[in-house]
Amino acid sequence: MSIIAEHWWLKQMPISTIKTDGTTNDDYTDFVMCRQNLIAVGKQSQLDEFLTKRMIEDGWELKDAWEYPLNDELIEMYNNNNKEIIILNLER
Repeated sequence: MSIIAEHWWLKQMPISTIKTDGTTNDDYTDFVMCRQNLIAVGKQSQLDEFLTKRMIEDGWELKDAWEYPLNDELIEMYNNNNKEIIILNLER
């Protein structure tokens, strides 16, 4: 099996954050919508297994996916990660 890279565009999902009221110093939970564009690098079986697990355990929903150009830097990152899947977040 060869290494591939895919661009995953996930549907927006609410993420909870803890905030503090500046007036009363009380903590409260706030929800924000999080959109994620990710690059996944690994073997097809690794990508499928990872995405399936995230869908089941974390509620991920894939809006779209397409092939991403694989370059030497991504291959080196994958090899340096003991040939385990790598996920790069493009939203930061």
